[in-house]
Amino acid sequence: MNSVSSSARRSSVSNYNEKGEIMITTSGPNSPKGKSNSPSQEVDPRLQKFKAMLEKDNVEMDDIKALCWNGIPREYRAEFWQLLLGYMPTVQERREKTLATKRSSYWDSVKQFWNLDTSDYEEVMYDQICKDVPRTSSDIPFFHYAETRTMLTRILYIWAMRHPASGYVQGINDLAAPFICTFLFSHLNSESLHAINDGYLIRGPEDIPLPAQISKIFKIYKDLADEVGEGEDQSSYNSSQGPVKKVEGFPGVHEKISDLLKNIEADTFWCLTNFLERIQDNYTPVQPGIQKMLYKLKHLTQKLDMPLHEHLEAEKLEYFQFGFRWMNCLLTRELPAKILTRLWDTYLSEGELFPSLHVYFCTAFLLHWSASIREKDFNTLMFYIQNLPTADWSESEVSLLLAQAYVWRNAYQDTKGHLNQIKS
Repeated sequence: MNSVSSSARRSSVSNYNEKGEIMITTSGPNSPKGKSNSPSQEVDPRLQKFKAMLEKDNVEMDDIKALCWNGIPREYRAEFWQLLLGYMPTVQERREKTLATKRSSYWDSVKQFWNLDTSDYEEVMYDQICKDVPRTSSDIPFFHYAETRTMLTRILYIWAMRHPASGYVQGINDLAAPFICTFLFSHLNSESLHAINDGYLIRGPEDIPLPAQISKIFKIYKDLADEVGEGEDQSSYNSSQGPVKKVEGFPGVHEKISDLLKNIEADTFWCLTNFLERIQDNYTPVQPGIQKMLYKLKHLTQKLDMPLHEHLEAEKLEYFQFGFRWMNCLLTRELPAKILTRLWDTYLSEGELFPSLHVYFCTAFLLHWSASIREKDFNTLMFYIQNLPTADWSESEVSLLLAQAYVWRNAYQDTKGHLNQIKS
């Protein structure tokens, strides 16, 4: 698969020295220079670029990658993620039919697998999913709703049933969450929602935090369900009883809300499936993909920040102890949802090459905290490194680390010498 051109990637970096250290960074889509001062987003030239590309009869994948590598406006993120993952066709006239077919195919799989009597292995797998789902993005309110948990449980269970070689592996639940968030947001300003009910319009100020906006969808859902006498207990799942036998997914609720949530579920399933194909070695027995990335992380740290590496060695903190989660969950637990999606814009633009960039990003992420880490002994170090203070981060921090990761990958990926043994 072709990668994004060097010139497109390098646009996020103005200058760097021979050691690969960032000298100056240019503006991104959310920086003062890259953002329009006009109150109307319609005149934002960057938004216009995404809009124009989406409206083309046919668009080249390389052009999509080049446009998206430096970040996607949230208004267009869902559509471009689907394009980057090969779920939505690049030919416009094929999109509607293809999405309808894929969504129908997903619900056919639900009919095939969700209602079957399960084996002992499948029961154990289902029970593990039910334990992991409540832990998924627990800091985001709408993931507390039973409807969200039912959706996520079903996605993970159907995925595992269709992929028996690996089955469900802990961590896949975290990778599904960004897709649900992104696809929910894409419907927040949808005209279909405004027609649902005169008393349940959800369009609100732009500055409402994303989780709060999305949570309103489920408040609408619950209010409507209560009106018709079918509340939360009708759609929630019970881990002790196995899969809930409800193929329709959201019975008794207004048809438009039901269709919307069913489409979001199907879209999430297929995009997660295509995404996991790029890192399938992470979820096969003994997880060789993750072991390989941890090996690279250790040696890159040793090369780029020997004092940090020596401190970790002295405190007997293994890279596996913190790095496994970084590789397995792709930093979904380390970064707030708002900026995680910005990181994933670039990852999806990398195609099959994104695992290599992820290792370099994790290296930059680790080295960012080097000074603080070297001040701590083992008793405080493990807690600190598993709870790094990123709550107040913005997209600028992620863009800076991505730029550094890109520079390091260019400098070391194909060089002969110290990192020659670290293959992609």
